Amino acid sequence: MDKMSVSLAAQTALDKTGVKDRAEVQSDNGKSYLSRDFNMVLSQRGVGCPEENGIVERWHRTLGEAYEDREMNNLFDGREVMDKIVKWYNEERLHSALNYLRPVDYYRGEPEKLLEERRRKLIQARPRRKEKNLSIRQRELVIKDPWEGETPICPIL
Repeated sequence: MDKMSVSLAAQTALDKTGVKDRAEVQSDNGKSYLSRDFNMVLSQRGVGCPEENGIVERWHRTLGEAYEDREMNNLFDGREVMDKIVKWYNEERLHSALNYLRPVDYYRGEPEKLLEERRRKLIQARPRRKEKNLSIRQRELVIKDPWEGETPICPIL
């Protein structure tokens, strides 16, 4: 089905069912289900798609991965492990979506101040890195000449 036929089918189904509560569409995320027309039909009717739950689904994946290495014998062990995972996730783990800040820093702290401090440190570190890199002895590229033996040709940059 192309995007128009999927959009028309969704419109017809919503008209026939008379769904007034928030319905949810489950799809294989093919091209036609990701089209602007299809999403417009759904949004006009207040119908959600599972990909809108991406944040919750990602959390469930992270939680599942963290549980893999833990041994739990009862409900209390599970709760203790969950508390540790939530603490790690919110207070220790750097999140790329938050400019590599921890959620606790981003939501309770001053993220702009932390980002500015990071920028300042990077600017200060550049000359030191350059100086250190220049002090490293450069090796030479050796090319074998079948008539004259080994000769250094140029330094490796």
